[in-house]
Amino acid sequence: YVPPTLTLRLAPGRHAGITLKKYQDALVDNPPWPGYEASRWLRKGDVITHLNGRVVADHAVAIRLIDVATAHGLDVGVTSARAAEAFGGF
Repeated sequence: YVPPTLTLRLAPGRHAGITLKKYQDALVDNPPWPGYEASRWLRKGDVITHLNGRVVADHAVAIRLIDVATAHGLDVGVTSARAAEAFGGF
């Protein structure tokens, strides 16, 4: 089983609106900022396991991936536990 991935479409230089904290071997969203791309898909407590297909158990790595994407207007694929549940996973 491969959990679904949500895509955050980020404009160059715009914040994704994600605030992350460490949770076991993943990261948890502490609610996304209203009005930003992340708030369209993510909710407080979503357990984020992958960004662009990479495991993100490390906060610094996750922030670096998001920062690079936002600096260049690149999409970010987000795999989260709630996203999997919402689409019939688990």
